[in-house]
Amino acid sequence: MHVTVAQVYELEEALLLRSVLEAEGIEVFLPNEYTMQNTPHFLYANEGIRVQVRPEDEARAREILQAPSQGSTPDES
Repeated sequence: MHVTVAQVYELEEALLLRSVLEAEGIEVFLPNEYTMQNTPHFLYANEGIRVQVRPEDEARAREILQAPSQGSTPDES
């Protein structure tokens, strides 16, 4: 069984999140990836693409996904 750590409506975004997590050594599952590639109109009917990981990787995956991107710059006030 896997847990959902993100849900997105663009296949490209799901693939990017998978790349980020896999770079950190976390195995990622996109259970409806191929369906969305072939029938993208199902994205909204199925509530998007689920990005899933193993339960033991959930906390680390959420931490990684919530971290600011390396290329971002802080607001200068």
